Amino acid sequence: MKTLTIIVAVVDILLLLSTMICGLWIAGQNLTGAELASSLSFHRMIGIASICLSVVVIVWMLIQWR
Repeated sequence: MKTLTIIVAVVDILLLLSTMICGLWIAGQNLTGAELASSLSFHRMIGIASICLSVVVIVWMLIQWR
């Protein structure tokens, strides 16, 4: 169970880092129209996934700690 928690936490960290990198990339580009919408949609999807996984990991670790 401890190994699974570590794996999920590492995946969560990777999602958060990729969200930050993607956000910085979008900010640095001069995107307009469909390109901007596509990039923002992708960034939003990764952000939502990382937030949900963060909540799951935090709750999971609290349950294990208790």
